[in-house]
Amino acid sequence: MKRIFILSIFSLFFLSCEKEDSFNTDYNFLYGDWVPKQVDAGMSFNADPKLLGDIIQITEKCSYKVITDNKIVEEGNIDIISQSVDKLTFAFKSKKVDSGYSVSASMIRISSHTLGLIKYTNDSIALGNNATDWGYYQVKLSRK
Repeated sequence: MKRIFILSIFSLFFLSCEKEDSFNTDYNFLYGDWVPKQVDAGMSFNADPKLLGDIIQITEKCSYKVITDNKIVEEGNIDIISQSVDKLTFAFKSKKVDSGYSVSASMIRISSHTLGLIKYTNDSIALGNNATDWGYYQVKLSRK
């Protein structure tokens, strides 16, 4: 009986730790290089998209890099919160941020938000969140 209990606890632990580490086939088009075109943050704050970076690179195994002037200024992992055929929610989790990467307001950094895929084509995407205490956030990107 004790063995069954311990085995059940270990099984529950390993199943709960299992996490998706890549987008499913519906969202494979997200991999690649994206150029920020528009950033809307806060209650009514529109930021220069160049402040975010020149390129946001999304790689397989759900990692990302923000590149400015051919230099990686931020990198980390993408935590997939949920994905289905008609909905994708995820968060950029930074592991390393260059000390020279000074985004005018930290709230426009992509790693500051949980985002959903709002609208997309093969060449452009809009990522955003619902209004929060920080207000609304949306970034529009086009494929490089």
